[in-house]
Amino acid sequence: MKKALFSLLILVLFLSGCGASAGSIISYKKSSYGNVPSEIGDTSRVKGINLQAFDTKLQKTEYIPATGKWLSFSGKGKGKIGGSITNGYQLPGSEVAFTLNSRPKGMNIRFQLTERDINLKRISLIKEQVSGKLSFKAILPRKENAFYLLSCEILSKAGKAEDAALFSVYAITPEINAKFSPSKKVYQTNEAVKLTYVSFGPLPLMTGAGYIVEKYRHNRWEEIIYPHQAASAVGILITPEHPFNIDAGPLERGKYRVIKSVDVSGFDLKQNLAAYFEVK
Repeated sequence: MKKALFSLLILVLFLSGCGASAGSIISYKKSSYGNVPSEIGDTSRVKGINLQAFDTKLQKTEYIPATGKWLSFSGKGKGKIGGSITNGYQLPGSEVAFTLNSRPKGMNIRFQLTERDINLKRISLIKEQVSGKLSFKAILPRKENAFYLLSCEILSKAGKAEDAALFSVYAITPEINAKFSPSKKVYQTNEAVKLTYVSFGPLPLMTGAGYIVEKYRHNRWEEIIYPHQAASAVGILITPEHPFNIDAGPLERGKYRVIKSVDVSGFDLKQNLAAYFEVK
């Protein structure tokens, strides 16, 4: 599992992929895709929680706010102690860790893994370590849809916290629940084709700017080859709050499908979905 799974992402939320206009088609080739669904999983409701939104509320707990006196994670103060953390979306029963690269001389470090409810109220203490050791490891309970805080506090010789760093962990079995659809089933030749890829959670979906446009010809699906088709290799994050929009037209008359691929960063999950529509 990747550490600090979603701590650094290039968030581009509304992009068009490679251009798709009727006059730019240069050739066709047989589709390399079979039957491609328009949706997968449960699209009746949003699953999971938005960890990024949760992270803005982490200081509303019993821990002291980050001071930056010793730790550099918050960007405050002159603290120079950093390290590595296992946070973000993790599997139930997996190991999480918090490791610092140093500590103030003569001072102890308190690490804790605690389970929290949706309002960040502490449910239970899973594991605690108070010592001069720089590393802390703990095993998450085998519990679905559970939220945890992984904390580190620098303690004075009197045992009082002088600085703190908090990181969220959400334990969930990874799955994709998503839908890819056109704004309507039939377009005119002079219309822009508007498509939307919506995620229903529980995990953010990663994708690029490109997509495949196919037309139904000669009783089979054929991929349309456009000049200068290469798309920008930018990382795009799709969440329930931020769908991915595509403008794939205008197009000539015919039946079409646009295929879009997504995956889940840090997990072995990939999925192709297709939006089907007709141009008259």
